[in-house]
Amino acid sequence: MANDKRTTIDFVNDVRLGKEQTIAFTGIDLLPERNPTLSTLAVLTFVRTAFATLEKSEDSWAAIPQLATRQTIDEPLAICRRWRDHLHLDAFEDIFHVPIFERSFRQVTTKFGRPNAMYFREALQDILSIKSSVAFVTVRAPECMVCLKIFDSEGDVFVIFSPRPAPGQNGLGITFSKSVELIVHRLCNIMPMERGGTPGGSLNWQARLLSNCTSYIFVPRPSVDVDDVLEESIAYSSLSLLTMQATRADLQRQKHALEEKDGSARGFKEPRPAPRAVSREAAWLSNRNKDHHSPAQQDDSDSDDFIIPPEDDDPDLKLVLELQRTFDDEDRELTSQRDALMKTAQRHYHCEICLDDFPEDDVVHIDKCEHKICRDCARNHVSTKINEHRFPVLCPVCTADPRNRDPGTISGFLVQLLGVSEEQYQTWVEMEMAQFSVLINCRK
Repeated sequence: MANDKRTTIDFVNDVRLGKEQTIAFTGIDLLPERNPTLSTLAVLTFVRTAFATLEKSEDSWAAIPQLATRQTIDEPLAICRRWRDHLHLDAFEDIFHVPIFERSFRQVTTKFGRPNAMYFREALQDILSIKSSVAFVTVRAPECMVCLKIFDSEGDVFVIFSPRPAPGQNGLGITFSKSVELIVHRLCNIMPMERGGTPGGSLNWQARLLSNCTSYIFVPRPSVDVDDVLEESIAYSSLSLLTMQATRADLQRQKHALEEKDGSARGFKEPRPAPRAVSREAAWLSNRNKDHHSPAQQDDSDSDDFIIPPEDDDPDLKLVLELQRTFDDEDRELTSQRDALMKTAQRHYHCEICLDDFPEDDVVHIDKCEHKICRDCARNHVSTKINEHRFPVLCPVCTADPRNRDPGTISGFLVQLLGVSEEQYQTWVEMEMAQFSVLINCRK
């Protein structure tokens, strides 16, 4: 499990008794220092792995020893080694919104503030009110870390993971604890506040803004069984999507740098008229390199669709336009790959009762009104009405709208599919037959 010789049972018992336990892993390759994209990829992959482990385990305490294994660390590092170190994305949302992560968890809310003890204490109290496992991801470039709350009836357990070694550690580690105060202390050590002043003190407002952090709260989505080949394909497609986005951002930065360099070199010269279309400019540059032009091209030089070439032959402008053309090609390729990926991804629907998202395989269509609700909500609604001897059972979405005068009804075939108990189904049959009975008054 780790480099110490304690048994798994002793480790779990120590965590259950409230003792803080840190499992350190030495001798593994660490991530480069100043690349925030790698830190974000490692943290989100750890969250994805942890949620999958929790779902497959019988209970929360059975999952804790599995989270303390080296495999939990190796998966985030493996996906990071497939990333090009010179590329990076500035926005956390750009990395999160890819299929490999969106299939595993969804964002609930966002929190913003200074990473002090009060900030982390309030955040942990908020996630304790959520009756499920929660991932609390905190970002302050280039640092990123996660505090995972494992929901359990005996008491929630917090798990901290950071892709950077904690102070005093020689390698990556995972910390387990049930104490809010101990976890707050650990989080403050991993992401300390910037020194140099306090709000309202000598620290200027730009430095105070950079010392703030942003936190994202995620909850797991219901898993969908897929084979290993499809899972690897989704991971590869997601990394390819992120790579193209990062390349696009890098090209834009190079373009802006060249434009600023060109503007400073020209000084106070009159600005060049803006071109009508970038793609036409690229076409003009391509035709300019040819030895001759066709008569049709020369005749169309005064038309609205042709770009008037600049007066001077500026090599910087040529490079900018070449970068723009490369960006356009990669953007089209990115769009086509994303559309193809969305066609293969399983569709989800929004339950109008519990307001959660589920795969289409779990949907229940109500007859006549065609409202979509999840199977659990439909089963609970039907069971309640059967126990109350209410018949017919109307669609809960229709009955919530007082203006609906023709609500949908739940059929007996749908009741069989929902899987109610034998006693409840017998009651349903009796209520269904009662609508065909005739009341007879006995004369005696």
